[in-house]
Amino acid sequence: MSASLKQEIEELKKRRKKAQNEADLLEEAKICNQLGDLFSQCGDHRQALHHHQCELSLSEAVGDRLGAAVAHRRVGECECELGNYESALSHQEEHLRVAEELGDQPEVQRALTTLGRTYLHQADRGKVDETDQLLRKAGTAFLKSLDVCDKLVGSVPEREVLSMRSRSYLNLGLVYEIRGDYKSAREFMQKALGIVKELGDTDTVFRCHLDLGSLRLKDHHPTEAVSCFHEALAILKKKPNPQQMADTLREMAKAHLLLSDFEAAKDCLKKVCKLTRNVQGEGETVGYSLRAVRKVIKYREEVEEVGMDRVNERLQLLEKLGDLCSNLGAYPSAILYYEQQLSLAEAHGAEPEALSKVYYSLASTHTDCRQFSEAMTYHEKELKLWERRPLELCSTWSNIARLHEAARRGKSQVQEAYHKAIECAREANSPADLIAVYQSLLSYCRSAPGMKAERRVCEQEVASLLRLHPHSDIPAQDTDTPSLSEDSPTTLSSGGHYLVINLLTNT
Repeated sequence: MSASLKQEIEELKKRRKKAQNEADLLEEAKICNQLGDLFSQCGDHRQALHHHQCELSLSEAVGDRLGAAVAHRRVGECECELGNYESALSHQEEHLRVAEELGDQPEVQRALTTLGRTYLHQADRGKVDETDQLLRKAGTAFLKSLDVCDKLVGSVPEREVLSMRSRSYLNLGLVYEIRGDYKSAREFMQKALGIVKELGDTDTVFRCHLDLGSLRLKDHHPTEAVSCFHEALAILKKKPNPQQMADTLREMAKAHLLLSDFEAAKDCLKKVCKLTRNVQGEGETVGYSLRAVRKVIKYREEVEEVGMDRVNERLQLLEKLGDLCSNLGAYPSAILYYEQQLSLAEAHGAEPEALSKVYYSLASTHTDCRQFSEAMTYHEKELKLWERRPLELCSTWSNIARLHEAARRGKSQVQEAYHKAIECAREANSPADLIAVYQSLLSYCRSAPGMKAERRVCEQEVASLLRLHPHSDIPAQDTDTPSLSEDSPTTLSSGGHYLVINLLTNT
C-alpha cells in the first residue's frame, strides 16, 4: 500500500470517528463506503468487506433503502473477489430487487452488470461442468443491462448512458473470450474502447487495454498483447493503482515469456514483487516465478558453455530448461529445449525410459499450447516404444484420453482411449492402475452429456474394485504440468481481470 493511500485511509478513519461522536450515521455510512473502495483498490478485499458491511448496517439503521441497496452491491463485489459466490449473488440480487422496487433504472442497470460480472467470475474460476450455464446467465444479465441503457436515453445524461453501455460491451467481450470465440470478444472490447476513449473515461480505457492484451495472449499474438499492456501502463502512470499495475505487469511478463524474452519478463516480475510484497500470499508466489525466470537465464548461459562431449550434463540442463519454461508458460522455449534434449538423447542411444520421459514432456507442452495433433504425435511414439509393456501403455492411453478431452473431441474417441487403458491395466494385473483409469473415466462421464449408462457401469466397477482391493496404492495421475520442484514455482493468479500466470497458465 502506497504512503498516500495509507494517509488517505487514516484521514477517513479520523472522519469516521468524528461522525460516530456526532451520531451522524448517514455520514459514517458514506465514509465506510469510501474506506471499502480504498481497500478494494489495494487488493485487501477482507478489509473492504468489513467496511461495506458497516455501510450496509448504517444505511439500514437510518432507513436509506437506496444506500442499503448500493451497500449490498458493494458487499457482493467483495464476496465475489473472495470466491464466496453464493453470498455475493444473494447480496447482488437484493440490490437488483430494491432498485427495481424504487424504479431507479440507472441502479437497475448497475445491478444487472454486477450480477453478470459475478456469474462471469464464477465461470472463469468455478467448476468446468458449470461454465456454460454460468456464461449464459452472465450474457443474459449483460444483454438486459444494454436494454436498460436504451430506456435511459433522454432521461439520463448521454455521457452516463455511453459509459454504462461501454462496460456492458466490455463484459460481453469477456463472456465470448471464455467461450473461446476470440473474434466476437475482440469486436465487443473494441466497441467499448471506442466509446470510453471518446468519453475520456481513463478507468475503463485501462480495463479495455488490459482485457484486449489478455485476449491477444490467448489468441497467440503476444507481440500485440505487449502493445496493449504498454497502453494500459501509460494510463496508470497518470493515475497510479498498485493492484492494477501488478495485474498488468503480471500479464506483460506472461507475454514476454511467450516471446522468450526472459530479461523483460524478469523486469516485470521484479516490479510485481515490489508492488505485492504486502499482499498476503501474493508476493511469495510471484517470488517463485521470478526465481524460476532467473534460473532459466542462468541455465541458458550454462548450456551455451557446456561442450557437446559432456552429454549427460547437457541433457540435464536441457531438461531443467524445458521444465522451467513449461511451468512458466514459456511454451515455445520449452518445446525448443525438449526437442534439443530428445535429439541428443536419440543420437546417444538413450534407454526407452529416458526417451519416454521426453516424449511425455513434449506431448504435455503441445497440449498446453492446444497443439493437439503435435501432442498426439509424441503419444504415438510412446505407444510404439511400449508395445510389449502393458503397464506403461496403460499410462499412455490414459494421457491420450485426457488429450482428447482437452481437445473436446467426440465421446467415442475419449471412451476408446480409456477402454484401451483399462485393457492394459487388466493385462498388467495392476488393480491400482485399473481403479485409477476407471476413476478418470467416471469423472469424464459425470461432466459429459449423455453418459449416464457408462457412468453407472464405472461407478459399479470402482466400487467392486475397491471392495476387492481396499489397500491398493492408486498412482497419481499424470497431469499436463510436470510435478513442481525447487525449480518450479506455483500457479500465480491476479486479483483484477481473470489473469493467471501459469505459473503462468489460464482462464
